[in-house]
Amino acid sequence: MLLVILLLVVLIVVRIIHVYLFMKKISKLCDKYDWKHIDVNPDYLIDVLEDEKYYENCEWSAYYFLFLKGPNPFSFFFTLKPLTIERQYSKQAVERLNTYELN
Repeated sequence: MLLVILLLVVLIVVRIIHVYLFMKKISKLCDKYDWKHIDVNPDYLIDVLEDEKYYENCEWSAYYFLFLKGPNPFSFFFTLKPLTIERQYSKQAVERLNTYELN
């Protein structure tokens, strides 16, 4: 019985680490996307400079369409799908990321 509980705890800890690393990867990808988008469209730099939390109301931001409008992070933990961007996010979000060849 103790072995089963220990195995479950190990599996949960491993899944937590996988989700954490996936979220960190997504966050880095969002940062790269936003700055590449600003390089192409310099007018959006004003949004970033005016508001520290620009990603909450700027639809062009990857943080907006991946974190705020994307799937719930708890669903990453409970899903049985592999943690890849293509499997977790909609095709539209993946296509937007691929516009700057970030994926």
